[in-house]
Amino acid sequence: MEQVKFNLESVGEVEIESIGKIVFETKKDWNLPHLHFMTLYSFEDKCYHAWCLELNSVVSGSSLEEASQYIFDSCSQFINSFIREKKDLLKLAEIFSNTECEDLWGYFRKFDVCLAMEGKNIGSYFTLDKDKISKDSHMKCITNDTDGNAIPAKMLYYTFAA
Repeated sequence: MEQVKFNLESVGEVEIESIGKIVFETKKDWNLPHLHFMTLYSFEDKCYHAWCLELNSVVSGSSLEEASQYIFDSCSQFINSFIREKKDLLKLAEIFSNTECEDLWGYFRKFDVCLAMEGKNIGSYFTLDKDKISKDSHMKCITNDTDGNAIPAKMLYYTFAA
Protein backbone atom coordinates (compact mmCIF):
# COMPACT_ATOMS: atom_id res chain seq x y z
CA MET A 1 0.00 0.00 0.00
CA GLU A 2 1.32 3.43 -0.93
CA GLN A 3 2.02 5.85 1.92
CA VAL A 4 -0.05 9.03 2.02
CA LYS A 5 1.49 12.49 2.54
CA PHE A 6 -0.47 15.70 3.06
CA ASN A 7 -0.24 19.07 4.80
CA LEU A 8 -1.87 19.49 8.18
CA GLU A 9 -2.27 23.10 9.22
CA SER A 10 -1.05 22.64 12.79
CA VAL A 11 2.08 20.57 12.03
CA GLY A 12 2.93 21.01 8.33
CA GLU A 13 3.72 18.13 5.97
CA VAL A 14 2.87 14.76 7.48
CA GLU A 15 2.81 11.12 6.40
CA ILE A 16 0.31 8.56 7.72
CA GLU A 17 2.22 5.88 9.59
CA SER A 18 -0.63 3.91 11.13
CA ILE A 19 -4.33 3.82 11.85
CA GLY A 20 -5.93 1.97 14.73
CA LYS A 21 -8.61 1.70 17.31
CA ILE A 22 -8.89 1.21 21.03
CA VAL A 23 -11.47 -1.34 22.07
CA PHE A 24 -13.02 -1.50 25.54
CA GLU A 25 -14.69 -4.74 26.57
CA THR A 26 -17.40 -4.34 29.19
CA LYS A 27 -19.36 -7.10 30.86
CA LYS A 28 -22.36 -4.86 31.46
CA ASP A 29 -25.64 -4.32 29.67
CA TRP A 30 -23.91 -1.30 28.08
CA ASN A 31 -20.70 -0.96 26.15
CA LEU A 32 -18.08 1.66 25.40
CA PRO A 33 -17.62 2.80 21.80
CA HIS A 34 -14.30 2.13 20.08
CA LEU A 35 -11.92 5.07 19.79
CA HIS A 36 -10.07 5.49 16.49
CA PHE A 37 -6.64 6.99 16.09
CA MET A 38 -4.15 7.87 13.40
CA THR A 39 -0.40 8.21 13.84
CA LEU A 40 1.35 10.71 11.58
CA TYR A 41 5.01 11.52 11.07
CA SER A 42 5.66 15.27 10.97
CA PHE A 43 8.56 16.23 8.71
CA GLU A 44 8.68 19.69 10.30
CA ASP A 45 8.68 18.52 13.94
CA LYS A 46 10.64 15.31 13.20
CA CYS A 47 8.35 13.38 15.53
CA TYR A 48 5.19 11.28 15.52
CA HIS A 49 1.75 12.66 16.40
CA ALA A 50 -1.07 10.29 17.34
CA TRP A 51 -4.60 11.70 17.06
CA CYS A 52 -7.70 10.24 18.68
CA LEU A 53 -10.29 11.22 16.09
CA GLU A 54 -13.38 11.09 18.33
CA LEU A 55 -11.80 13.11 21.14
CA ASN A 56 -9.70 15.42 18.93
CA SER A 57 -6.85 14.63 21.26
CA VAL A 58 -3.24 14.55 20.10
CA VAL A 59 -0.04 13.32 21.73
CA SER A 60 3.51 13.24 20.39
CA GLY A 61 6.37 10.79 20.66
CA SER A 62 9.83 10.21 19.25
CA SER A 63 8.77 6.91 17.64
CA LEU A 64 5.64 5.37 16.18
CA GLU A 65 5.45 2.96 19.09
CA GLU A 66 5.87 5.71 21.68
CA ALA A 67 3.17 7.94 20.15
CA SER A 68 0.81 4.95 19.85
CA GLN A 69 1.45 4.03 23.48
CA TYR A 70 0.82 7.61 24.60
CA ILE A 71 -2.50 7.87 22.75
CA PHE A 72 -3.59 4.53 24.21
CA ASP A 73 -2.69 5.65 27.73
CA SER A 74 -4.26 9.08 27.25
CA CYS A 75 -7.55 7.71 25.91
CA SER A 76 -7.72 5.01 28.57
CA GLN A 77 -7.18 7.59 31.31
CA PHE A 78 -9.85 9.84 29.81
CA ILE A 79 -12.40 7.03 29.64
CA ASN A 80 -11.47 5.95 33.16
CA SER A 81 -12.05 9.44 34.54
CA PHE A 82 -15.11 10.31 32.46
CA ILE A 83 -17.29 7.21 32.09
CA ARG A 84 -18.56 5.67 35.30
CA GLU A 85 -22.00 4.43 34.30
CA LYS A 86 -24.33 4.06 31.35
CA LYS A 87 -25.73 7.61 31.53
CA ASP A 88 -22.21 9.06 31.12
CA LEU A 89 -22.26 7.84 27.52
CA LEU A 90 -24.61 10.74 26.70
CA LYS A 91 -21.84 13.19 27.62
CA LEU A 92 -19.46 11.20 25.46
CA ALA A 93 -21.85 11.54 22.52
CA GLU A 94 -21.59 15.33 22.83
CA ILE A 95 -17.79 15.16 22.70
CA PHE A 96 -17.91 12.82 19.69
CA SER A 97 -20.04 15.29 17.76
CA ASN A 98 -17.08 17.62 17.20
CA THR A 99 -16.07 17.95 13.56
CA GLU A 100 -12.53 19.23 14.06
CA CYS A 101 -10.97 15.98 12.81
CA GLU A 102 -13.16 15.53 9.70
CA ASP A 103 -10.20 15.81 7.32
CA LEU A 104 -8.29 13.19 9.27
CA TRP A 105 -11.39 10.98 9.34
CA GLY A 106 -11.41 11.13 5.55
CA TYR A 107 -7.84 9.85 5.37
CA PHE A 108 -8.61 7.21 7.99
CA ARG A 109 -11.56 5.90 5.97
CA LYS A 110 -9.54 5.82 2.73
CA PHE A 111 -6.77 3.88 4.45
CA ASP A 112 -9.32 1.47 5.97
CA VAL A 113 -10.90 0.86 2.54
CA CYS A 114 -7.45 0.13 1.07
CA LEU A 115 -6.94 -2.47 3.80
CA ALA A 116 -10.31 -4.01 2.99
CA MET A 117 -9.38 -4.21 -0.69
CA GLU A 118 -6.32 -6.24 0.36
CA GLY A 119 -8.50 -8.57 2.44
CA LYS A 120 -7.29 -7.08 5.73
CA ASN A 121 -9.26 -5.75 8.67
CA ILE A 122 -7.90 -3.34 11.26
CA GLY A 123 -10.25 -4.68 13.90
CA SER A 124 -9.10 -8.27 13.92
CA TYR A 125 -6.03 -8.68 11.73
CA PHE A 126 -3.37 -6.41 13.21
CA THR A 127 -2.52 -6.07 16.88
CA LEU A 128 0.10 -4.10 18.68
CA ASP A 129 3.57 -5.60 18.30
CA LYS A 130 4.38 -6.95 21.76
CA ASP A 131 8.11 -6.91 21.02
CA LYS A 132 8.14 -3.17 20.35
CA ILE A 133 5.96 -2.05 23.25
CA SER A 134 5.98 -3.31 26.82
CA LYS A 135 4.02 -6.52 27.30
CA ASP A 136 1.22 -5.00 29.36
CA SER A 137 0.67 -1.94 27.18
CA HIS A 138 -1.48 -3.54 24.51
CA MET A 139 -3.92 -4.85 27.09
CA LYS A 140 -4.86 -2.74 30.08
CA CYS A 141 -7.56 -2.98 32.67
CA ILE A 142 -9.16 0.26 33.68
CA THR A 143 -11.64 0.49 36.53
CA ASN A 144 -14.38 2.79 35.43
CA ASP A 145 -17.81 1.57 36.38
CA THR A 146 -19.79 2.28 39.52
CA ASP A 147 -19.27 -1.29 40.76
CA GLY A 148 -15.50 -0.94 40.51
CA ASN A 149 -15.26 -3.61 37.80
CA ALA A 150 -12.13 -3.69 35.70
CA ILE A 151 -12.78 -3.16 32.00
CA PRO A 152 -10.10 -4.51 29.66
CA ALA A 153 -8.91 -2.24 26.85
CA LYS A 154 -6.81 -3.29 23.90
CA MET A 155 -5.27 -1.45 20.99
CA LEU A 156 -5.40 -2.74 17.43
CA TYR A 157 -3.59 -1.00 14.61
CA TYR A 158 -2.13 -1.31 11.15
CA THR A 159 1.18 0.27 10.29
CA PHE A 160 2.93 0.61 6.93
CA ALA A 161 5.91 -1.16 8.46
CA ALA A 162 3.80 -4.32 8.94
